[in-house]
Amino acid sequence: MDLEFRLKAAFKTSGDPAPAVDAIQEFLEGEAPKVLAKGAPEGEEAKIKSWNVKDNRIDLEIVSGRYVRSHDAIIRLRKPLPAKLERNTIWASGVLMLMSLSLKWLLKNQSVI
Repeated sequence: MDLEFRLKAAFKTSGDPAPAVDAIQEFLEGEAPKVLAKGAPEGEEAKIKSWNVKDNRIDLEIVSGRYVRSHDAIIRLRKPLPAKLERNTIWASGVLMLMSLSLKWLLKNQSVI
């Protein structure tokens, strides 16, 4: 039996994050995968499926399996992301807004919700 967690959440920011989009992209595509891979076998780490910046927040969608669960993965990003943004004029407060969390059990190539 395999598990699939899917989380949609957001970090609140002190201002419009659009000017820092390059720093955010650099972190989410460069450093974040390393942070999310710790403690998981290769190929089983949590992954950032999508992200977006808007309205004083950074939206993230994280998909994971049983090793680094998506709700744990977002907490792992809570400290390094604001540290990266301190170099810019905005900061991420570390306050999370949970938008949705879903769980699927996968049994013998069949999805059961």
